[in-house]
Amino acid sequence: MAVPSAPVPPTEETAHAGLDLTSPALAAVAGPRLRDQWPARRLLVAAVAAPALAVVLVVAGGGWGGPPAWSALVLAAAVLAAGTLASYVPLTGAGTVVDTGCSTCAALAAVGVVGAVVTLANNPAHAVPGAMFAVSFAAFGLTQRLVGQTSCPTA
Repeated sequence: MAVPSAPVPPTEETAHAGLDLTSPALAAVAGPRLRDQWPARRLLVAAVAAPALAVVLVVAGGGWGGPPAWSALVLAAAVLAAGTLASYVPLTGAGTVVDTGCSTCAALAAVGVVGAVVTLANNPAHAVPGAMFAVSFAAFGLTQRLVGQTSCPTA
């Protein structure tokens, strides 16, 4: 179970907006920051995997040359999918054991990465709606890994 990070002290901007960032309820919902949860090797894997996944997604979607919105969505899907794959890298001190959490959550997250590729491959070349679905699949996978790890009853 994740331990909530320390509350964020209010700034001048948040004080004027009426936001109380020192609330324990907000700290419990927000949880620890990603930088605190992920070791440098996970971030490195995400940084290396994102360009590789971008190439795979672009090729699956028909190559470069589509509308700028399509390109931006495909790159966003690549970054999200890379984050999903990086979430499997073992935490510091866990040795070489892959961090899968519970098997159901791990499988659903992997389906999100594969779903992004399949969606782009099965849509007409450079179709923006297909790229939007690819982002949705990749975001689902990453969300499943980030949220599922702390809420899964078997983890």
